[in-house]
Amino acid sequence: MTLTDTAALSTSAVTERERLVAAARDLSPPLRSNAARAEEDRRVPQENIDALRNAGLFDIIKPARFGGSEEGFRTFLEVALEIGRSCASTAWVTTLSRCR
Repeated sequence: MTLTDTAALSTSAVTERERLVAAARDLSPPLRSNAARAEEDRRVPQENIDALRNAGLFDIIKPARFGGSEEGFRTFLEVALEIGRSCASTAWVTTLSRCR
């Protein structure tokens, strides 16, 4: 009798931390294109705020029972770092608005 494993060799699921960091990374093009405007206007463009909200990046450490991801501070910092690579102003606002 021969047993055949039908499962994929790599079954590692993407963690919530990895998903959130990837979401921040995916926002790089629009955040980067708005970075100069954020500096000039001394205000983060509404498109950036909307993109962060839609990606769930304001809810990283918010408890799950309130609709958040309930992740730890490490995830919060990794996401802020990723956003900061594209737009420092947006990253700063994100860190101030972490439980919005």
